[in-house]
Amino acid sequence: MVPQALKGALLLCTLASTQQAWAGALDLQEVGGPWGTPATGGSPGLWWNPATLSATHGTQLLIDVAPVIGTIHLDRDDPLHGGPETWRVITAVPFVGVNSDFGVPGLGVGGAFYIPYARAGKSTGSEDVGGTHLRSAQIFAMHTSFGVSYAWRDIVGVGVSGSWVHATWAARIDNQITTLLADQIFETIPIYSSPADIYGDENVENPDYLALADFQHLKDDTGTFQAGVFVRPHPRVMLSLGFVNGERVDHKGTLQLDLPCPPDTDTIGQIAMNKYSLCGVTARGATVVGYRYPMRLHMGVQVKPTDDVTVEVMAGWTRWSEYKDFDIVASGFTSDDTEITPEADALLHQDRKWARGNQDTGWIGVDVKGQPVPRLTVGGRVTYDRHASQAGYLGPNTVDFDALRLMVMGSFQVSKKTPLEVGLSFTDDVDFKRVETENKFRVNVDPAARVEDRLFFPTMNGTYSGSVQRIGVTIRGNFDAPKGRR
Repeated sequence: MVPQALKGALLLCTLASTQQAWAGALDLQEVGGPWGTPATGGSPGLWWNPATLSATHGTQLLIDVAPVIGTIHLDRDDPLHGGPETWRVITAVPFVGVNSDFGVPGLGVGGAFYIPYARAGKSTGSEDVGGTHLRSAQIFAMHTSFGVSYAWRDIVGVGVSGSWVHATWAARIDNQITTLLADQIFETIPIYSSPADIYGDENVENPDYLALADFQHLKDDTGTFQAGVFVRPHPRVMLSLGFVNGERVDHKGTLQLDLPCPPDTDTIGQIAMNKYSLCGVTARGATVVGYRYPMRLHMGVQVKPTDDVTVEVMAGWTRWSEYKDFDIVASGFTSDDTEITPEADALLHQDRKWARGNQDTGWIGVDVKGQPVPRLTVGGRVTYDRHASQAGYLGPNTVDFDALRLMVMGSFQVSKKTPLEVGLSFTDDVDFKRVETENKFRVNVDPAARVEDRLFFPTMNGTYSGSVQRIGVTIRGNFDAPKGRR
């Protein structure tokens, strides 16, 4: 029964995970849906704390598929390109896991597929407001984890899990070529005192000087691990501590550049582009985009005041400063439109960074579940999540928010004889808007005024706001568990 259910769920999750998901930050904290916390146990423990695999008994199945609706809104403060723009996505985020003690006291073994990190969105309005930071984008880190744990007399448990991470990265962004074009004209025609004499800064986001950069579903496969410990100083109290190792990902694939051709009024610009046969052509090159996912700690104190009520105070700390920059390399360009000469390839070559501007931060929450009547479980959760992206580094591609996350759930056992529950949950993020007035991103044509390449993107001052709603559908089974120990 369990293998057949798991097979069908894995197919559903494969389909769902190919879609886009949006959250205000890179985290998707609801790993395991309403049943995922640092101390709850079961297969979500492969992420939260592998030691808790042995804190439950019998064989457990958990499937949670959650439609997610996410929105980011920017009201940009800029004299030329100001105004509103919205990025939105609707998708589903899956979790499928199974764990068992195989009838051996103290043993816990499990496997799960889940997505703890995701970020995506697509512009629904005027792309000329924020297109130089984001037209559309997608980041996924899909984890397939297997772990084992052992508990001594249900008092002290330790565990470890290993994860295969299948990471994908895609983006469509408008790249400014104004500074590149100005530099080439300045070096070729020695009649100007500075590139700033050729083009003004107002040209930077002019659509006639923007190249569409399409990073086409880059991929990487790597591994990481989780470990943890739990202690029960009292049969109704459990302390949980989990560790998640950060991993480096280097997504590889193809970058397509749709290059513009300056307008007829810019004769010298057309000459410069035609010198390298790049005017209005499409070029493709090999690219790598790399960064590091952060190390993190998960903590929980679970108390059972009665047999039917469970309360957990939980918290987490994430070393977001490790998620510092996108490292972007692109080279070896070719084109169906023209021959890409070595000189032209050198112009298109990219080896640069893009700042994330993150700081270490954390979250805290309270989860309560109870059984008011037999076979029915109801509960709620309140979580406060502190933003990671620092002031000065906000943009459509980097922003996240302080969020008050509110969840309610209900789960009903379908029959007295079948230990299978069907549940629903709803989560709403109350995201607190952020106002950016001193953005560090900046593009200047004058070389003397230019900032380092990790910040060399148009300034994105303005007011940012967002929202995320999650509707979870859960199937949960607990087989062969001793009565009162589920």
